[in-house]
Amino acid sequence: MSRTEKDIWRGLKEEGVEVEVVKHPAVAGALNLLPGVGNFYLASGTEETDQWLYGFLNLLCWPASVVWGVPAAVIDANTINKKETVWYSGYRRY
Repeated sequence: MSRTEKDIWRGLKEEGVEVEVVKHPAVAGALNLLPGVGNFYLASGTEETDQWLYGFLNLLCWPASVVWGVPAAVIDANTINKKETVWYSGYRRY
């Protein structure tokens, strides 16, 4: 998230705005037990093009990639949800 998005997110949290769930963190983590599938899930339907690269790298490094891939997918899903919430709230306000 950019600095601006983080600032907006903090303000939204203070206002009690709930996170828009676009990508489910548990699903992303579980799918990353298979090589890179969780990252492909995160990339599909979003503007997170880096996730395609992470998915292919996890595919190449499998089975070791499960160690970092599962927690990273959960964290990335939460970040994507926060970004979408910031975007949606900005869209609604203007």
